[in-house]
Amino acid sequence: MRTEKNDMEDFNNMGITDKGRDKAEKSVGDKTSERRVAVAKYLPTDSLKPYGRNPKTHDDYQVDSLAEQIARHGFDQPIVTDGKMIVIKGHGRLLAAKKLGMPFVPVIVRTDMKPDEVAAARIADNKLAETGWEYDLLKSEMRDLLGRGFEMSLTGFSDKEIEKMLKEVSADGQGAKEIREDDLSLEHKCPKCGFEFGD
Repeated sequence: MRTEKNDMEDFNNMGITDKGRDKAEKSVGDKTSERRVAVAKYLPTDSLKPYGRNPKTHDDYQVDSLAEQIARHGFDQPIVTDGKMIVIKGHGRLLAAKKLGMPFVPVIVRTDMKPDEVAAARIADNKLAETGWEYDLLKSEMRDLLGRGFEMSLTGFSDKEIEKMLKEVSADGQGAKEIREDDLSLEHKCPKCGFEFGD
């Protein structure tokens, strides 16, 4: 199991050189020339304040799943706050950290953003994560994990969702289906002599 020391070492080893920062800034144009690549610092968990009007909900299942991910893999997505330590991004991760009793969490403090930018970033962080799935590829990945005996709860899907996914025929009809004897054809033509085999 990972420890706080492991996470601290990971973040200390994520040093970004000035050359790397300059390259990142150049790649997005002059609009961000005054902004630097954000660096996470470990701060006391209790110093962070959830945003009171956060429109995104976090149910117990999601918080438990996030806590399980953090306990297993470490904290690889920092929480983002404004200069007053009010959370912009990562309310669910903060709840999970508190559930785990973590005294410190990785935080990026954004003092360079205007209030409207903060409000928009808070909404966009959740909205932009709402994407679709390549359903057949997802089912294939899930089947592979299941076949290797992986702990499926770590995928973030519930047992019911996984069971339904692996039983369903995909929307384009290419998913798995039961094969009946009537569906089989025993007719065949020899490619060399042309002799036709039948039932």
